[in-house]
Amino acid sequence: METNYLDAISKLSVFSILDLTPECIKIVSGSGHVQYINPAGLHYLEVESKELVIGSLVYDFIATDDVESWQQHHTAVCAGETRTWNYKVTGAKGTLRHLQTYASPLVLPDGISMQIAITKDITDQKGAEASARESELKFSTLANSIQNLAWMADANGWVYWYNQKWTEYTGLSTQDMEGWGWQKVHHPDYLEYATRFSEQAWKTNQPFEIIHPLRAKDGSYRWFISRGTPICNEKGEIEQWMGTLTDIDDQKRGEERFRALADNAPLWIWLTDKSARVDYSNTAMLDWFGFNHFSEIDRRIWQNSVHPDDQYLLAQVVQKAYENQEGYHIECRLLNPQTSSYEWFLFTAAPRFINGFFDGFVGTANNIDVQKRSFEALETRVQQRTRELNNANDALQRSNQELIQFAHTISHDLKEPIRKVGIYADMLQADIRKSDTSRIDSHLQKIDRALKRMNSFIDGVLSYSSLSAEAHEREAVDLNSTLSEIKEDLEVALIAKQASLQAKDTLPVIHGAPVLIYQLFYNIIGNAIKFSRPGVPPHIAITCSQLSKQEISERNLQPDKAYWTICIKDNGIGFSIADAQKIFGLHTRLQSREEYEGTGLGLALCARIAARHDGSIEAEGVPGEGALFKVILPE
Repeated sequence: METNYLDAISKLSVFSILDLTPECIKIVSGSGHVQYINPAGLHYLEVESKELVIGSLVYDFIATDDVESWQQHHTAVCAGETRTWNYKVTGAKGTLRHLQTYASPLVLPDGISMQIAITKDITDQKGAEASARESELKFSTLANSIQNLAWMADANGWVYWYNQKWTEYTGLSTQDMEGWGWQKVHHPDYLEYATRFSEQAWKTNQPFEIIHPLRAKDGSYRWFISRGTPICNEKGEIEQWMGTLTDIDDQKRGEERFRALADNAPLWIWLTDKSARVDYSNTAMLDWFGFNHFSEIDRRIWQNSVHPDDQYLLAQVVQKAYENQEGYHIECRLLNPQTSSYEWFLFTAAPRFINGFFDGFVGTANNIDVQKRSFEALETRVQQRTRELNNANDALQRSNQELIQFAHTISHDLKEPIRKVGIYADMLQADIRKSDTSRIDSHLQKIDRALKRMNSFIDGVLSYSSLSAEAHEREAVDLNSTLSEIKEDLEVALIAKQASLQAKDTLPVIHGAPVLIYQLFYNIIGNAIKFSRPGVPPHIAITCSQLSKQEISERNLQPDKAYWTICIKDNGIGFSIADAQKIFGLHTRLQSREEYEGTGLGLALCARIAARHDGSIEAEGVPGEGALFKVILPE
């Protein structure tokens, strides 16, 4: 007998929407044989055709350790209970899925009881990553194509004619129903409402429709949708009315079963009418808003709940859907009344029709806030890692370019003092052979100076190269204390040149590596003392200021940090604007070693230290007047 159940099931009004639902919906007979399963269910089982599943025992697809509990739940449902439980299935391709099912009893006209259930895949919720998104539900509407009851009335609504179908259904003749006789077959609970509605409809002179129960000749009631259309003359005056009644009882009962099933679903399920008014909402939706009945959900509620940034787009999408009578889906944020925070939802809707007439939308709303925020967090991490990789690549390219320059410079600068040592050693050897001792001290002094320059150069190279290799712990660095230490260490040079070193502002406390910060400012201040004009005592002034957001943006610095500019100004020999960037290159010297000693590494080291601290260094100069160095560092 069970093989014929599908014919009975197919007559249920809810059946036509099942195939479009993205979650598994199945009907299982009391004996455990699958009577219906939708495409989503086939996907869970990894099979292509319903014929491979329909008629099979459902237990064949269920994990062995879940079969016994599944049978117990199934028996209870077929006995009249509504239940929810979890279980596992293994698909034809070997995929193991964790499922959660919401099941209700389905009693067929012959009294046979079955199970009808909505089942969703909760595998991702069982895994380490809770980023799975709930399947979108899309319902399309049910249209009942049955023959209509018909009637005709005059301009005042006096019914004077009914067709044969009316008579066959009600068992009453036109004479019995004439005028307002139709009230005899209306349900007492709806009679006052239908009468009041009709009186108003005759006055509006507009097409109307109303849903109500109508008594059959056997005394039972079935639900109908009544539609009336005015027939006008050339002057636009109504001469008569014509109307039909369409039996929607199967659909109405189906909707009741659908609503019972929907109230057990964890996602929102709702219906709206042709005017976009909520005609139904399930328990999950009502609980969110804290309402008892769907009539409390009006346009004002939506305006207060939808995030201001999403309201315009949502309104446009819904308006277009109503105009074109087409489905839609959209993501938007809704205010959670319990937490006063916005959460992401995915709304999906499909138009519903009654006998070919558009009657609003059926839809779902799924809370995807966790998945959405997890995706955004992942996207942010990917962007961050991409930036870090790009920065690392840029740093590697700069390092390679510096390495090439470094190699050329080292080759030249190491050879030059070695060459001099060789020359003076040969001259020393020649003088010794000649027993000429008068120039031996001079040669030895020159050899000593060349060796010291080489030693100083090697120290500079080690300092520059080790800056990239060594890890320096960062901490709060008080630049006032750093300046005091530098002042003390350069005391001899300051006295020798009668130099003055003065901080005109209280310097900030920054986060950095103390040793590197000390070396940065020591090199700049040391250069200010070294590169002074003959006969002019060096005067070094230090000031500071905080960068504005615009200045941070113009320099392409990190926008989420606060930056300080520390200015070191001197009255030394200065340099031209053309040399302002050149002086930060490796071994760049604007003066000869005979005039000013040095390796040419000091300012290159300063630039690298500043960059290492996510900062920068700038230089300005005027030949014969002095130089200004701007060190930009984050707090």
